Amino acid sequence: MNVVLIISDTFRQDHLGCYGNSWIHTPHLDQLAERSIVFERAYAASFPTVPHRADVLTGKYNFTYLGWQPLAQGEITLPQALTEAGYSTMGVVDTPFYMRNGYGYDRGFADFDFVRGQNYMSPTWQDAIQDRRHEADYFAPMTMARAERWLERHYQEQFFLLVDAWDPHEPWDPPDYYAALYDGYDGKPAHWPCYWDWKEAGLTEQDVKRAHAAYCGEITMVDRWVGRLLERLESLRLMEDTVIIFTSDHGHYFGDHG
Repeated sequence: MNVVLIISDTFRQDHLGCYGNSWIHTPHLDQLAERSIVFERAYAASFPTVPHRADVLTGKYNFTYLGWQPLAQGEITLPQALTEAGYSTMGVVDTPFYMRNGYGYDRGFADFDFVRGQNYMSPTWQDAIQDRRHEADYFAPMTMARAERWLERHYQEQFFLLVDAWDPHEPWDPPDYYAALYDGYDGKPAHWPCYWDWKEAGLTEQDVKRAHAAYCGEITMVDRWVGRLLERLESLRLMEDTVIIFTSDHGHYFGDHG
């Protein structure tokens, strides 16, 4: 079997229609869920971003001994094992920590495509977004499109494809037409996220609602582009020979507990 592993960072489980949400638009992931096994009691063992990837790539519970840090040289990774087993292994990611500072989370892939810019604390973020003209210029769409192009060239091989999108991670800045689908959007940019009590941070209730609406907009954008990737798998007649896994590392509070 081929394997396509899709990680979407900061994607709340309760924001998917297949988990009972009736007001967020996730039609493509819901359709995937209809023909899939849906896990209702699955939990991230390690979080946030980097510790979770360590778990995924090594199959170990790393939280007890590995923090937000590089993989040890002796760790054997899933793509490393699959490459040795004869798989074509590819990673297409915009999550910005795989290779930074020698982290080594790209270890074992026969090839690796990094979509630059997805780190709002880095100068490359502003450089990357200034050329946006269309939805396809956003990070998650670029990542899914590059994965689709890779499939078009390698679909006849036995493959393992990791597609890792940092969206719907902040900053929440989807195209307006996605954010406008949700209550709280007023046309203004979403406030930078708060990781503690939002009132102590000086945010208003409208700030939280606006941020949540933009976050939901990013979820719908991710859903659309995951749908395009799934459609390409379908058109290449790969659905019956491919294990498709969609997962996340954690969600985000929007005033739920203060």
